[in-house]
Amino acid sequence: MDGRTRARRWAGFGAAGTLGMYLLVKVVWVVVALATGRSPMHGMGTGAWIVLNTLTVGMAVVGIGLALALACDWGLRLPAAPVLLFAWIAGGLLISAVPFSLLGSLLSGGDGGGGGSDDGGPPSWEGLLIMAGFAGMAVGVAIALPLYLRERWPRALTGRVGALRAARVPWPVMAAGAAIAAADLY
Repeated sequence: MDGRTRARRWAGFGAAGTLGMYLLVKVVWVVVALATGRSPMHGMGTGAWIVLNTLTVGMAVVGIGLALALACDWGLRLPAAPVLLFAWIAGGLLISAVPFSLLGSLLSGGDGGGGGSDDGGPPSWEGLLIMAGFAGMAVGVAIALPLYLRERWPRALTGRVGALRAARVPWPVMAAGAAIAAADLY
């Protein structure tokens, strides 16, 4: 086993393990809501709480499946479309959201205390497990996915790039791209 395969496996299993913490918190929330008949969030009914968290349990199971597919050799034999779709969604959501969440946590100064939150929400330790799950999945996908793609399609992702001649782009296309970028920044 070469270094890339080893790194892909470590990253994939790490992503699955850290997202397992998120899954554990969500399953506990659903079980407690079913057992007590109450939602811990003020302003949210018990039924809505259970449905929302059951949906996120399903999403976490799919995410763990993706991480395991990126880590294991059987994932190289799966149909490409679902693997790429779920990896694209996971990469787009998690990799872009985690830095903002971590920055927000640092800027808030940890004023939530240690035992629980003041607004009736979940305790801070649950939030820590959830953020660790998101961050671990984001880092794991960011490392494992390119290695998975290179191992699955080596000819497409190796070779010389500089041998190709650069295409000329018409100025209206460049102007439209600049306008879209400027509007997005605004």
